[in-house]
Amino acid sequence: MRSCIQTISGSFKKITATKTEYFLLILIVVLGNYIAWIPRQNYIYPLHLDEWFGMACARQILTQGSAVDLIDPFYGGQPWLFQFAERGFHLLLGVLHKICGLDWLLIFRYIPSFIFSMVILATYIMGKRRGFGLESAFFISLLPTTVGILGPAFLVPVATGLLFIPLSLFIIHNINNWKGSIVLALFILYLLSFHAYTAVAIVVICFPYLLLNIKEDWKSSVRFGVASLLPFLLSYPFASRYVVQVLAGIFDLHAISIHVDFPWLVDSLGYVTFGMCLVGVFFISIRPNKRIFSLLVGFIILLLFIMLYYQFHYGITGLYERGLLYALLIANIIAGVGLAALRKMELNYSLFTSIPRRIVQYGQMILAGMLIILVVITLVPQRQSTPYYKMIDERDYQAFCWIREHYGGQNIKALIDPWKGTAFSAVTGLRITSRIIMTPTEIDHEIYEFLDSECQNTTFLVDNEISLVYTRQSCSNPNLILVHDNVYIIRDD
Repeated sequence: MRSCIQTISGSFKKITATKTEYFLLILIVVLGNYIAWIPRQNYIYPLHLDEWFGMACARQILTQGSAVDLIDPFYGGQPWLFQFAERGFHLLLGVLHKICGLDWLLIFRYIPSFIFSMVILATYIMGKRRGFGLESAFFISLLPTTVGILGPAFLVPVATGLLFIPLSLFIIHNINNWKGSIVLALFILYLLSFHAYTAVAIVVICFPYLLLNIKEDWKSSVRFGVASLLPFLLSYPFASRYVVQVLAGIFDLHAISIHVDFPWLVDSLGYVTFGMCLVGVFFISIRPNKRIFSLLVGFIILLLFIMLYYQFHYGITGLYERGLLYALLIANIIAGVGLAALRKMELNYSLFTSIPRRIVQYGQMILAGMLIILVVITLVPQRQSTPYYKMIDERDYQAFCWIREHYGGQNIKALIDPWKGTAFSAVTGLRITSRIIMTPTEIDHEIYEFLDSECQNTTFLVDNEISLVYTRQSCSNPNLILVHDNVYIIRDD
């Protein structure tokens, strides 16, 4: 293992840059940090439902002291599919909280920017040797975050998993030995416990290069091919029932989520970035480089998966919804290729042969600078205007903390506005009656009816074995005792 690390470290050390490049890279990282910070400027709590879900699952691992035989933190009983499939990520959150001593709110507010910085730097490292490191890092720094496809501003598995895509590309492009194969296998094996869709995406993106490289170095292609597929075979016995469950839905007809829309891809990229992506595709096509061309092929395969699902509604929903983020990542890298090509394009064959080369170079740099400015002034306001929802406010959070302090660890079931249910369990550790994931269910409507009627239906409480009620609406049931602001406990008698 030490040998593998030394090999990778040596590959990184071979990447050199000028002081100007380092300065520009710092500016790009600062821009990326700002983009990731936008949703959290005036809100200190986790934003997305999936963030609260990750927090609840991480706390459940800490409570049980184990990542196996997990219990559903919301309802008790068997773990939810994603609780099992993403426990590597939840374990990471638990480690950050327990071993590093970081507060949960600090983790969810600041770690996304740190991870996104790593994604930007990994993209720079991956593209540096091919001559488009800075340009691709710049476009990546403007990667969007939405409530539908998620993104780097959220601390969720798919956003964290983005880091492994440029790193995996760097490994297969630059470390053509068994040490690189071991590292790639470890990446994929970890991702299968972390976010399996990202592991699949890495195989899809990397596999074209392995095929194109067979003629030149078939041993390397075979090594990386085995390293890519072996983790799936090793993990299958432990996840077979979940894998079968997911694969069984491939031929089911799926509805397209209103929050995840494929045609929105171009708007999210921005028209200038989209244009640069097309320029990148053009230059990759006319000046084929095996490594970059394979990236384009992987991008096309991803788009085919997405378009087939969008058009015919068949496939794996998770791969479609998360595939959009992977496609955006690769599209921005290709846009960087396009911008770098414009900046460095040789014009000896064109009408500009009579113009001194230095003037032509200055003109290319000015054109590249104008395009960068245009991208920033069009995309930053778009990112600033992206809407995000907030599940709870400060009053809710303080009440949840009080409940955790006084009732945490007890085997009681709580009733709360289902929209706040996920956040409630994440903070208190208590079971709940229901929580809204996508749309309200029948039990959710019954809960809202109960709350709207001032909690007077005692039969509903008894039938659902509810011991605690949290509501900011009026509550006038004599069988409920007010023990704290908006917190009620049912009488024992």
